[in-house]
Amino acid sequence: MWLRTSGSKKPREGAKNKMSTGEGSEPKKRRGRRKARVAFSAVSVPLPILEEIDNLIKELGYWPSRSSFVREACVEKIEREIERMRKLGEE
Repeated sequence: MWLRTSGSKKPREGAKNKMSTGEGSEPKKRRGRRKARVAFSAVSVPLPILEEIDNLIKELGYWPSRSSFVREACVEKIEREIERMRKLGEE
C-alpha cells in the first residue's frame, strides 16, 4: 500500500528472504501477455487528511483502499491542470 500510518510490516516468523539468499530467482511462468511492472513511491500525507480519506472510503464504499483513492485523486488533478494549462495557452 502506498500510504501507511504505522511502521513497515514485519516478515512472518520463519519466513525466508528469497532476495538475499538467491532462492526463488527463477521467474514465474505466466500465461498470456506479460504486464509491465510499474515503480511505486511512498507519499507522506498529514493524518487529518488520511482520516478524511478513510471516512470517504467507509461512507461511500467506492474505493477498495487508500491507494486507489489517492491514485484516482492524483489522476483527476493532473487532468484538471493539463486542461487549465491548455486553456491558458489558447488565450
